[in-house]
Amino acid sequence: MPPLIVPAIYWILIGLWSFILYFYIKKMRHQTRSLLLTLLVILAIDAFRTLIESIYFGTWYAAVAGLLPHSVEALLTRPYLLVIPKLVNVAAACIVIFLLLKRWLPQDESERHQSKLDLLESEHRFREFTRQSSDGIGVADLDGHYSYVNPTFCKMVGYSEDELLNMTVFDLEADGRDPAVFERSSSSDVGVPFLTRLKRKDGSEFLAEIVGNLIEYGDQKNVLGVVRDVTARETAAKERLSLEQQLQHAQKLKSLGVLAGGIAHDFNNILTSVLGNAQLARDALPDGSSALENIEEIESSSRRAAELTRQMLDYSGKGRFVVQKIDPQKLVEGIARLLSVSISKKIELKHDFAEGTPRFDGDPTQVHQIVMNLVTNASEAIGDERGTITLSTGAMHCSSDYLLQSNATLRASMAEPLLSGRYTFIEVADTGCGMDAETLDKIFDPFFTTKFTGRGLGMSAVLGILRGHRGALHVDSTPGAGTTFRILFPVGEESAASGQPEDRGRDRKNRWRGQGKVLVVDDEAIVLEVARRMVAGLGLEVLTAVDGEEALGVYDDHREEIACVLLDLTMPRMDGAEAYRELRKRDPDALIVLCSGYSEHEVSKRFVGLDGATFLHKPYDLASLTRVLEQALGKASPAGDS
Repeated sequence: MPPLIVPAIYWILIGLWSFILYFYIKKMRHQTRSLLLTLLVILAIDAFRTLIESIYFGTWYAAVAGLLPHSVEALLTRPYLLVIPKLVNVAAACIVIFLLLKRWLPQDESERHQSKLDLLESEHRFREFTRQSSDGIGVADLDGHYSYVNPTFCKMVGYSEDELLNMTVFDLEADGRDPAVFERSSSSDVGVPFLTRLKRKDGSEFLAEIVGNLIEYGDQKNVLGVVRDVTARETAAKERLSLEQQLQHAQKLKSLGVLAGGIAHDFNNILTSVLGNAQLARDALPDGSSALENIEEIESSSRRAAELTRQMLDYSGKGRFVVQKIDPQKLVEGIARLLSVSISKKIELKHDFAEGTPRFDGDPTQVHQIVMNLVTNASEAIGDERGTITLSTGAMHCSSDYLLQSNATLRASMAEPLLSGRYTFIEVADTGCGMDAETLDKIFDPFFTTKFTGRGLGMSAVLGILRGHRGALHVDSTPGAGTTFRILFPVGEESAASGQPEDRGRDRKNRWRGQGKVLVVDDEAIVLEVARRMVAGLGLEVLTAVDGEEALGVYDDHREEIACVLLDLTMPRMDGAEAYRELRKRDPDALIVLCSGYSEHEVSKRFVGLDGATFLHKPYDLASLTRVLEQALGKASPAGDS
């Protein structure tokens, strides 16, 4: 190797190690972490040691190569100078050992004592935090024995701290020892909440949400469990779900009611045409005609169809009311006499009538339908077995809380809550098979039945009738123990009456006839035509219009000639209610007869400002039309005198 290379290498090393030493010293000036500072000091010492060796041997090799005087070589080879690199290495090693001992070994007993104090302080903080927690906290070993419980947990389960420390987690399980429950908490250090039932000291149970975490104390593994009583939360969730289901059910019934009411309204228009044309055809036939029997059959079938639409309107709560004072005892006695020959002879029909039961306002036909329906259902629930049906009447004061407990579907479908006060009740109780909860939830669905085939709207029509009467319903049923239905009607509540008993007994020879012009307004062509012909058959001149706007124009042109207006309520462009108000503005004394498939009570709710108007319910026949026009226009001479 050329003599100049070796000293050159050493002098390069001198430069490098000088830079490294400068770098370490500069870093130490800005370092605050003790561990890194100690490491930097050790590295700096090692760099200084290497730098000293490089300077020594670099100078010696430079003197050997002739770059320095020979006296320098002689000086460096002296024995006491040869020991310098060794001494530097020894000094560096001692300093490093000193720094290591100072950094990682406690200097005296006080430092170990401080460590114990820090540990005690940490444990004290943990206990204070857990004592203030609103959740129950417990620590148990892997065998389930408690080693710590906080006061909240003690209060939650009813045991004292000393009692719990002598128990295991399995002693609190409501379903007995179930290792799987404890394994959920001890199998992972990541807490996953789960629900289980725990047992209190007094024997009661509660639903608990538990989050467990696996923790270590030194070489011991323990389970830290956080327990929360969620009974109230789960109960509230169930109640909220129940209310949502009731609301959905009520909305479903309301939607079906709207659909049923709409269908019934349109069907009434068709039946008006069928009945009217049948009666006009009958009037056109000579006495003794063989076709009269067919015409009468058409009329009979049409009236049965009208009864079906009435039931549909009953279901929608928009049925026709003929309101009277009803004596519940007489009503039930009449039904009992009627049913005594139709129900099974094995069934005993009992009465329990309270004295002085007050009468209530209602439609006797509809209330009769409710009780008949309930008694028929009670009879079929008993079947071929021996049993008893008890019909009871009475009166009671119903508080708001009691009425809130009434059938939820009926209550949710009412626009306004029922008012507390005195109610008359009719109760039908049987000893039949009873119903389970699932069946009770469905009994008010249209066409739902527990029989082989359904026969109609059934209990859903009962619901609609009660809704229209502002009544309430309580159902109590137990499988195998029978069912009790209690229907309640407010005492003294005034209900709007509509219609009078239909008069079909007047023949064509003695039929009333009038004079003057009648304006007939209806958007249905078939209804308009049959009404025109029926009115004309009564000796009256007829003007027609297909909507409210046209009716106003015709009325303005013939105001002095028009004696009466026959006005349909549901029409396009301008409906009957708006046309009625406009006609009243033009002539406050105008005779106006309103026609609708809905009841007068429902019409008065839907259309404001129609008070005092004469009302004709669809489907109407010639007799109904004659009676209304006679009342509106007054009596005139019979047909033979005109």
